[in-house]
Amino acid sequence: MNGQATGPYNLNTLRQMMTVGQFTSDSLVWKTGMFEWAKAGSVDEMKPLFPDISQIPKEN
Repeated sequence: MNGQATGPYNLNTLRQMMTVGQFTSDSLVWKTGMFEWAKAGSVDEMKPLFPDISQIPKEN
């Protein structure tokens, strides 16, 4: 946060952080095995946290 590395966090904690705006799909994340930091929305394990609104059916 504020440009500082924090964590580690589990998915439940990240969900809570989302509700107060501290974590978004654009937040940079890293885990063991990753070569570099990546946006959370592009990490397979985190994709379920960020539903793709383009897939939500539109009402007529």
